[in-house]
Amino acid sequence: MAIIFQKSGLHIKDIKQIDLMEVFPLLQPNLLNISGAWADFDEDWLLSECIKHYQKRENRFYRLNYKFWNTLFYWMRRDGWNQIEQRIINK
Repeated sequence: MAIIFQKSGLHIKDIKQIDLMEVFPLLQPNLLNISGAWADFDEDWLLSECIKHYQKRENRFYRLNYKFWNTLFYWMRRDGWNQIEQRIINK
C-alpha cells in the first residue's frame, strides 16, 4: 500500500483524508464483524460509493458523523497507518 500511495503523487495527509471521508465510512462495518469480507471487494462498487461520499464532504452532518465514528474506531486502524507512514518515510 505504501508503494501505491507513493506512486499516487498525493501527500499522505490527503490520502488519510480520503480514507477518513470516503473509504472508512464504507468499510468501517467490516472492522466490527469478525467474518467481515476483506478479500473480494467489487472495485466498481467501492469506487462508485467513494464518489458518492466525496460529494458529501461539504455536508456538515456527514462530517460530524464520520468524525464521530472515526473517533470511536481509529484505534483499529492506527497501527496500519503508522506502518504505512513509516514505510513512506523510509523510502
